[in-house]
Amino acid sequence: MAQGNNKEFFEEIHELFANAFVITVVAHIGGVIFHTLRHKDPIALSMVTGQKTSDGNEPAIQSSRPVIAILFLILIAAFGVNLVKNYDSTTQKLNAFGLSLCSSVRQRTKMKMMAQATATTRVRVTTMMMTMTSSRESHKFDS
Repeated sequence: MAQGNNKEFFEEIHELFANAFVITVVAHIGGVIFHTLRHKDPIALSMVTGQKTSDGNEPAIQSSRPVIAILFLILIAAFGVNLVKNYDSTTQKLNAFGLSLCSSVRQRTKMKMMAQATATTRVRVTTMMMTMTSSRESHKFDS
């Protein structure tokens, strides 16, 4: 999909959006807790049941729309089943929406291993060059 520097750019953007999503979820949960404590209104329960009683200032929820809730849950379940069906655990790839997505953890591990191998090779070459240089210098003094 993305090559070279573009791949790193897209990985960074992906990480940024993932972190922003986590912050948004935490802020949302904090807002629900704050609202519940400040207004003495169990808003989280209203989100689950779809029903809310009126406190006089705001109108009560007239209908919980259970059919829409069930359709939404079926849609989420179908999406989850589709993801599970299209995931290959041996290659750690997910075929979704016509794209083949690899596990980023696997790719990062592979990149780290390649970097370590490169660093090890550099150390070996440097050590070999230093050995050759020092042996040449010792031969100069022997002559």
